[in-house]
Amino acid sequence: MKNKQSAILVLLVILATGCVNKTPDISEWRGPNHDGIYPDKGLLKEWSESGPKVAWKYDQLGKGYSSPAFTSDRFYITGTPDSIGFIYAFDHEGNLKWKKEYGLEWTLNFPGSRPTPTIIGDLGYVMSSLGVVYCFKTTNGDNVWSVDLMSAYGGKQIEFGVTEVLQIDGDKVFCTPGDTESNVIALNRFTGKLIWTSKGSGNQSAYCPPVIFTHGGQRYLTTITKFAVMALNPENGEVAWTYPMRYDGAIHANSPIYRDGKLFIMEGWELGSFMLKINDQGTGVEKVWENKLMDLENGGAILIGDNLYAANWDQKGYSCVDWNTGEEKYTSKIFTSGTAIYADGLFYWYDINGKVALVKPTDTAFEVISTFQLEGKKTRDHSAYPVIHNKKLYLRYDSTLWAFDIAI
Repeated sequence: MKNKQSAILVLLVILATGCVNKTPDISEWRGPNHDGIYPDKGLLKEWSESGPKVAWKYDQLGKGYSSPAFTSDRFYITGTPDSIGFIYAFDHEGNLKWKKEYGLEWTLNFPGSRPTPTIIGDLGYVMSSLGVVYCFKTTNGDNVWSVDLMSAYGGKQIEFGVTEVLQIDGDKVFCTPGDTESNVIALNRFTGKLIWTSKGSGNQSAYCPPVIFTHGGQRYLTTITKFAVMALNPENGEVAWTYPMRYDGAIHANSPIYRDGKLFIMEGWELGSFMLKINDQGTGVEKVWENKLMDLENGGAILIGDNLYAANWDQKGYSCVDWNTGEEKYTSKIFTSGTAIYADGLFYWYDINGKVALVKPTDTAFEVISTFQLEGKKTRDHSAYPVIHNKKLYLRYDSTLWAFDIAI
């Protein structure tokens, strides 16, 4: 009897271990926590004048602005060789495993694919700039389902093509068609069927990658449309609150940042940024501070301790401000405007003109350690976010993806 019980116990342990080992790969935009911070350690503390060593590069992606989305053995990225968008799958050594077309892409201003794919286990998700959401198999790129937000949910096209890095939560994938009725929707991520629809703010989408945060024990989905930042119940789409945005350019491609009951929002050119405090009930907000800095519409902010770091458009450069007060601590003008990520104590800046910098933040200033110029035209469109994975820095410009070896 005792031997039988022991055998059953061993079997249960094996089954439990098997379940743990089958936790699906998850890959999100701007790192594992969607915040621009990467966990890699043991990275180079300075570069040569020409930059870190190129491990490999691939230059046949086609036009696009997406970044690679990594899993344990692959990464996925999109590109547009002509007018058709493709998903590409590579191993970590840069060998192409497969590529698969998914549909028409943007060919007008700044042509090319936009969002970085979101990967959950054996399924990937991407929205085209024409408003079609695709679910594909990560093994071969085959389409599982697709939904045209324009025809099915009254989606509204916007100036640079609808662009939304898709947020996944459990069995839901969230989208912002921008219709007055179906302003924000949740689809079943396995089937594409509608779970709920919300009137949201009632105005058009504005490129914002939504995020989920927990406040007072309640979870909220927050996103920004043309004239409002809002919080919804992710289970049913009920609107908790909205707050007006003033920037009429309708480009709000930066995710809000939540911490300790406060929500940081980057507004838009010449209008800067602001902080909201959410009430205890989660039903309303009030403005805590605002400043004229951090007004780049797609640069992304990074929060480290009580320091907020982000790029400026109107005043140029890259700034550090106090999370609690909005007070400017310091600004570097060597960085015009662009994207940035952070790992192992240092920033990696990627200027819109193609300059790349390794930067150390101090209490009083940015210390620029190394810089180099990435290949490619200086046309103010170096906009793809850098990625760090397994001690390699990935930079994408136009049709080319570079992998730089940044291990010590």
